[in-house]
Formats: sequence, C-alpha cells, structure tokens
Amino acid sequence: MTARSLCFVLVWFCVCVCALGSRDHSSLFGGAYIYHKSADVEHFERKLQSSVSNSTQSSSLIIDASPAVAYNGDAVTVTWSDISCDKHCFIGVYAPSTSDDNDPLDFVPFTNVTSSGEHTFVVLNLGVDYQFRIIRANDDKMVRLAESNTVTFKRGVNEPLHGRLALTNNIDEMRVMWTSRESSPGQVQVGLVSGQYASFFESSCETYSSTDLCGPPANIEAAMRFRDPGYAHKALIKGLKPNTRYFYRYGSNVQGWSEEYSFVSAPLVGEQSVPTRFVIYGDMGVEGPPGSAMTMQRLSADIFQPEHQNGHGVDAGLPVQLVVHIGDLGYSLSRAFVWDQWLTMIQPVSTAVPYMVTIGNHEYDHLSGAVQDPSGVGLGFHPSWGNFEDDSTGECGVPVLKRFHMPDNGFSVWWYSFDYGMVHFTMFSTEHDFSPDSPQYRWLEKDLAAVDRTRTPWVVVGGHRAMYCSVKADDDYVVAEHMQELLEDLLHKYKVDLALWGHYHSYERTCPVYKNKCVGDETDLKATIHMVVGAAGVELDYPEWYGKEWSAFRAIEFGYPRITAINATTLHWEYVLNTNYSVIDDLWIHKQDPRVTLNSPTVLRDTEVDTGDSAFEVLLGSLSFVALLVCAAVVLQAYRQKRHSMLPGYTSLPTSRSS
Repeated sequence: MTARSLCFVLVWFCVCVCALGSRDHSSLFGGAYIYHKSADVEHFERKLQSSVSNSTQSSSLIIDASPAVAYNGDAVTVTWSDISCDKHCFIGVYAPSTSDDNDPLDFVPFTNVTSSGEHTFVVLNLGVDYQFRIIRANDDKMVRLAESNTVTFKRGVNEPLHGRLALTNNIDEMRVMWTSRESSPGQVQVGLVSGQYASFFESSCETYSSTDLCGPPANIEAAMRFRDPGYAHKALIKGLKPNTRYFYRYGSNVQGWSEEYSFVSAPLVGEQSVPTRFVIYGDMGVEGPPGSAMTMQRLSADIFQPEHQNGHGVDAGLPVQLVVHIGDLGYSLSRAFVWDQWLTMIQPVSTAVPYMVTIGNHEYDHLSGAVQDPSGVGLGFHPSWGNFEDDSTGECGVPVLKRFHMPDNGFSVWWYSFDYGMVHFTMFSTEHDFSPDSPQYRWLEKDLAAVDRTRTPWVVVGGHRAMYCSVKADDDYVVAEHMQELLEDLLHKYKVDLALWGHYHSYERTCPVYKNKCVGDETDLKATIHMVVGAAGVELDYPEWYGKEWSAFRAIEFGYPRITAINATTLHWEYVLNTNYSVIDDLWIHKQDPRVTLNSPTVLRDTEVDTGDSAFEVLLGSLSFVALLVCAAVVLQAYRQKRHSMLPGYTSLPTSRSS
C-alpha cells in the first residue's frame, strides 16, 4: 500500500459518540479483526502518558467478564451496571491484569448514556491473563471506574499456537511452524491414520527482542507496541509419499499439544493426471467481514467443502491445495499483538495447506536501523524514483523472518522459488533492489532460465508491488513503469505465463501484455498476463483509473483468485467474491504445448505428442532411401540401353570388369 491516509474507523475516544449498549457492537480487538491504526494509537498514547502521574481509582466496582477461563480466540463478554460516566470514557483491555491504567493492550471508546451495558471481545493467548477496566479520561487525570475479574486460558500460557505449513524444495518434505511461550524444543508427530503417529520430528526455535527491530515505534516496549513474541518453533517432516494425506499435531509435554490437523503432501512435480489448484492474494490485514475474516471463511470452504464452490468447468469442486500470500500480511504497523491476531485468523487454512509468504512494504520498508536490517542491506531499497518509505514502522522484516521459513534456494523469505504439480512459482521482493546488476536480479534470471517446461509447463511470478496496474496513483505508477523497464524483458524472455501482484487494494487483470501493448489474447498465450490481487481484506481503494488499453477487467471488491492448471496447455482463472462466493471474472487460458522446444514453430495438441523416431525406424528409412536410389539407377540404365539399341550400328556387348 502507498503512503496514503490510514484513517481510523472511529475517532479517538475523547470525541467518540458510539454507545456500547448492545452485544452486536463488535470489538476493536480480537475477533472482529479491526484494530486502531497507528495515528490513533499515537494520539491515545500521548493522552495516556500525560495522565500517568494523576491516575486514580474512584471505586472498586466490579464488572463481569465471562467466561473467566477461555480458549485462544474465544469471545468474552464484559457486562457492567450502575456506572455513571458523563465524561470521556473507554473500556481498556489489559494484558497482563497487573498493567497500569495508562498501558492497555487495546481500548474501545464510548460515551455511556445509560448506566449499564455489555461489550464482546475476542481474547488471544499472549501468555498472560486479561482484565477489562472502564476508565474516565479527563484532561490531566485518569479515573478507574470499574474493573473486571481476570480471564485466564484453559490450555495454559505455553500453549502451542498459530500452526502453519510451508513447502521446501523437496516434495517428500513439509515444514511445520508454530508459536509457544516455551523455549525448549517441541515436536511434530505424524501418521497416516488419525490419532496414530508413527514418526516424530523435533523442532528448533528462535525469538527476537525489541533491540532486533530497526526503529520506533515498533521497538517501543509497551502493551500497545512491542511485547514478547514468544518462540517460533520450526520442524521439518521428511519421508512423505506424494499426494498422500497425513495427520499431525505439534507441541510437547511441556507446551501441551495442539489439536490434530491434516494435510495432503505435494504431488509429483510434473504430475498432469491431477490438476494443480492454488490461491494467491495480498494485502489482508485483520479486518472484519466482508474483508479479511470473510476471505478466510471462503477459502476454508474451498479447502474443506469444495463441493459448494460457485464455479464451473472440469475443475469444479476441486479443493485448493496451496496458498501464496504476496506481502502485506497482517498489517501489524508496530502493534506486535496483531501478529498473534493475524496468525490466529489464518490458522484454519495455514494448518491444512502450505501457506507461502513474501514480504510487502508494510513488513519491510524502513528509514532507520541499518545495522538491524535482517537482509543485510542497510536501510534497504530507496531509489530516487520510488516511494519506499518507513511503511513497516520500524519492524524491517524481523517478525516475518523469525516466524516463517520459506524454501532455501534463494534468499530466505525475501526471494525463493518452488515447484508444485505443473507450476513453477518464483517469488521475489519488490522491496529490495531488482535492477539488472543486483543479486536479486541475477538470481531471478538464473531461476527462470533453469525452469524445465516439460515438468512445470506453467510459470508464475509473484511480488508485492505491481508492474501493471491502471489505478490512478501517480507515485505507484512511476514505480510500475520502472519495474517494466527493469524486469519486463526478463519475464518475456523466459515466457512467464502469469505475474501476480498486490499493493493496490483492488482487483485488475490485463490482457497478455508486453511493452504496454496487448499481444494476442488468452486463447493462444504469447505474453504475460498480469493480475493485481490486493483485495484480500484490508480497506479497499476507491480509485479513478487511467483507462489503459491493456486493462481487461477491474473490480473494487473483496475477494481472491482461484487458479487451476488443468494440463500443460490449459489454465482456469476465477476471481471469487467474498460477499456471495460468486465468480465475477472467469477466464480460460490456453497456450502451445511447452513440451515443444521453446523456439520451435511446431504446435502439438494434447493428443498429438511427437515422441521421436526409434533407431530401427531411422535405419529402415536409410535403407529405403538407398533402395530408391538403386532402383532409380537401374531404371535409368535400362532406359539408356533401350535408347541406344535403337540407334544404327549399335550392338549389345557383354560387360567386362577389368582386374
């Protein structure tokens, strides 16, 4: 996303007019997947800091928080009565319960017209207990009007959470990652039968501190900012059979154990008897319906109940096998607990299928902390023509690097590639230097040049910022033009089929395009089709459009693409709406069979595969050609003899061979 305004859906509490007298009013914390944007948090923090020395408690009234013992992600309802608040008040969420009044994890502003009401929150297991308080904030003083009982977690503070799968470059492997407050190694237990685990794989773990981050506000230690992230555990499962369902759980006797999940291992690379179905999107965040939360609901249905898909074609009803998230993941924006919030939200999907990630500007871009940059490039990529600013608010990629492990054939989470079924995926960082002399460009060219089209006939490139998008945003369009200048020839040279981008919070698909001109159409693919798929959940753009001729379809709708490689020559593209699960853009893409030499003009149909001549056929052909020459010579000689015999004085004589 660009450096556009991040206006909060409510003004801060001192001018808020929303009354909390209904259970329908969703929380700004947790399950509603809405949270305060950075500007509002900074305003709130300044108010709290100015009141710290004057905080007082006017009473010990108790408000009820129920249930008092919860699971991660449970809804907790806070109920109060006989409380008068004629000044500016808020409900504060405090974790741990011993936090000062001026250090809430989150808050809900309200003006309480009546003396009673209730509000429902969703709580996340952050390794501490919770308490809720009603606070009146005057100009220079905070008064605690009421406090709730504490809320604890049934599975304890070390509970293993946020399970997520990732592919490696070996199809017989799957990486399992999770979070726990426990630093000792955990384990993944795996089996072919539910509840019967025959194989065990130990995890490594790592964490990070505020000093690892590049700058403020992300490295400020406060409930609303940096807080202990726990330990990221990573275990590598080996020895998997292709395209086989496995059951697993993760944790330890110290952490406790997760519930049981299952996944289907990767198919053989190049396997064309089964279509390859995947989803790619960007810019999710933790918003409520019809945004992020709805995306997860629809995508879960695509995985667990594919028979309900509103699609059509030979691939209708096939489950999604893989998800790729091309940057701008949870939009933490220096609020560390949002990582827990986002990982909890995606867990039903990320524990069932591989969830591959790349970085966006909101994970990485920074203007300070060159020494801490985990990719080792100082302050990062800031070309004179770019708008690469401080969009990570000081995180500089550390949280995503520590929490995720992508294939090792590139440069960690920054750029990498992998094969899945009939598709080769190349993921690169638009937030690092991609000019022709850069390490990333050299790797990208080497990766694309090495693709074996007989095994992976489809090539998909993904990154965060878009190379083609007709949204009228001048600064981003300049970046797009430079991406075309620096990268488009490379993509065209190696016949990249699809290029998927985020950054713009909208959906757009181009024609097959090269140098800003349409090249044929999707019935015989001759150039790359670009798609902007940045409408997975965070607030939508409502832009004007430039009106480019290469823009084939546009929509300002929450949703995601569902993509199916049917075989070596046919791919099905669908854009699925969150609101009603319908498909609004349905495209069948066809191309020449890539099993033919890339420079060959010959076109083979699926049923006309040229397997070449055998050695016997070559010999037989050679002998036939020699025999034809002999026959021709005999006929010619006979013709000459006949012609000469008709000449006067001609006598036929026996031939003789000189010794």
